[in-house]
Order: sequence, then structure tokens, then C-alpha cells
Amino acid sequence: NRILSFHDFDSAGDNAEQVFDRLRVRQPAVIKYACFADDIVDTLPVWKLLRHAEEISQPMIAIAMGEAGKITRVLGPAYGSLWSYGSIGIETAPGQVSADDLTNLYRVPHLNRETSVYGVIGDPVSRSLSPRIHNSAFVDAGLNSVFIPLTVKDLRQFIERMVRPATREVDLNFCGFSVTMPHKLSIMSHLDEIDETAAAIGAVNTVSIEGGRLHGHNTDAEGFIAPLLSKLGSVKDSRAAVFGAGGAARACLFALKKHGANVTVFARDAAKADAIAKDFGADSDTIGREDLGVFDIVINATPVGMKGKAENDLPFDPARLRPSKLVYDFVTSAEPTPLIRAANSAGVQTITGVEMLVAQAVRQFEIWTGKKAPVEIMKKAAEMPL
Repeated sequence: NRILSFHDFDSAGDNAEQVFDRLRVRQPAVIKYACFADDIVDTLPVWKLLRHAEEISQPMIAIAMGEAGKITRVLGPAYGSLWSYGSIGIETAPGQVSADDLTNLYRVPHLNRETSVYGVIGDPVSRSLSPRIHNSAFVDAGLNSVFIPLTVKDLRQFIERMVRPATREVDLNFCGFSVTMPHKLSIMSHLDEIDETAAAIGAVNTVSIEGGRLHGHNTDAEGFIAPLLSKLGSVKDSRAAVFGAGGAARACLFALKKHGANVTVFARDAAKADAIAKDFGADSDTIGREDLGVFDIVINATPVGMKGKAENDLPFDPARLRPSKLVYDFVTSAEPTPLIRAANSAGVQTITGVEMLVAQAVRQFEIWTGKKAPVEIMKKAAEMPL
């Protein structure tokens, strides 16, 4: 009744089949194999081993360690792994998911090969609130669906080897994705169709998969403007400063210009600021040259303040704003970001990235499922303490 186990911390599963054969010669009751995954495509050896073990009736546990391996901990049992491992308290392996989250957030005991799989693709995604928001909505709607954080570094490899039906090496029943940094622009070259809004913005944050075809959408613009209009009523003739020149900033500019605001884009790279400003008929300048006193709305569409080396940095000093101004921070966090805390201390009204996240997630849910989103359920999920 032995379980023979092998942990590969070095080769990302390059020799998985040889290890499997070596362990099987010893006739164990169960083979356990774990490799380290730095990118989601590094989990491919796990899925292939599970498929092979099932074909020859060899009981097996297979897991990929690391943040990129979380998908194997959630979907593994549905695809032949005898069980998954969850932590109670402190993680005992890199990328381990808590037993509570495995059971209640991802509902691992209820998943099967018919489960529709969705996820947020980007890097990093470990602190994303989207799994809470979408999984709560799936449960409320009674859907056999799950939403998982997917660490994707090499986007082309992911799409070709794990998603597109003609070339994928495994079939995990992917049905759609939320797209975050740094892939909102680059994803467009991998899609079969792009809707008018996403094409006008020049960025995609939502992918739906129907009949094997990948469709691109953008719900960021709608998600961004809804909380702003709710708070201000109108942004017509308002002066807005947007910090950032990526996909999120493009959606922001599209929505602001559509609603009649006057916009100036600030970026560290003057050429990038000029390019995005030209696309949307806005003004531009470089970060560090801004006069915040002349703007009514100041928006952070950069990753500054996100978990990592810039976690405690500020894209600008809210103390330079008058209390009548508004700060909008795109960074999503269950706790107030450094910028939101600083703005509140300066007496400046704020809108958080969580408010935008929920608003755009509502539209994503409706695109993916064709059902009306349970908005209040999704809001409550986003506000739950970690």
C-alpha cells in the first residue's frame, strides 16, 4: 500500500515520463509526482501524466508547485488525480491553496470534466479578487463552472498549447478568460474575432470561447465609467488626468472621451503617452511634470501600488489635490491601496479598483453565460476580508 513520491524542483517536468516509469517498476499502490511550474505551460507534464496513468489504470496524484501550478491543485481531481493537497494555516508547499478555498471557493469536490473553466490570465494574478467574484456568481446561478487564477507569462505558448482546439496538447474545457496585465494588448493577435468596442479601444480584457473560436471583448470601459458616473453624475467638460499608457488606460480614455471629458495622459515614456493621446484625441505629458491642481479627476491606471516592489509607492502625491477633487485607483486590493489611504488622509474623495473590478466582472459574467449577473452577490464577494 505504498505511495511512491517524486518532487522535481529543477526541470519543470522535462523528465516526467521517465520518472513515472522508474516509480512504476516498483509496483506502488499510488504514484505521486510533483514538478515546479513558473508558467502555466509548465503544468503540461502533469496533465499528460494523469492522462497516461488513467489509460493504464495506475492510481496517481500529480501536482505542479508554484503559483502557476494552482490550476493543477484545483482541477487535478477532476482529471484523474486521486486527491489534492490543501494547507491549514501556513502553506507547506509553494503555491499551495488553503483547504478552505479548495472546498468552498473552488468547490473541488464538485468539479468534473464537464465543468466550464474560466480564469484570469496575466502575471501576477495571485492576489486577484476575480476568483471570489466569479465563483460566487457561478454558485448563485447554479452553474457547473469554476474561475481560477492562471499565471501566464508566455501568452502565445498558452493559447497554442493549452487553448486553441487545433493545436492544444490537453483539453481542460476552457470557456473564457479575464485578461489583465501585461496581456491586454498582445492577446488581440491571438483572437479570431474582436468586438467593436474592444477594437476601438485597442485592448481586450475579456475572451469568450464559442465553437472553438476565440472572441475578444472589452468590459473595462464600462466597468470604469459606471462608478464614476454614479458618484459624479456626469464627467462632461471635466478635466481628467490619466496616469498610465497600457490597456487599462486605453479603456479609460475611450470612456472619458465618449462622455465628454477633457483628458491628459501622463506616462514615464513620453512617446507612449503621445501615442495613446493621439489615438483618443487627448493631451499628453510625462510623469513628474503634472500640475494636479488643474484636474477634477485623477486616475491611476498604472501597476504602482500593486503587490511587489512598487507596493508602497504612489504614482503622485494626493496632498497636492484640493478636497473637491477625486482620485480613482485601478489597483485592486481587498484592503485600501497606499494611494487610496493617502487620498483619504488628504480629504480627497476616492473610487477604488474593486468598484471597477466588480462593474466590469458583471458584464463578463453576462458575456460568458448569457444570464443576468447577480450584482449584489458579486459585490459582497469582493468586499469579504481575506
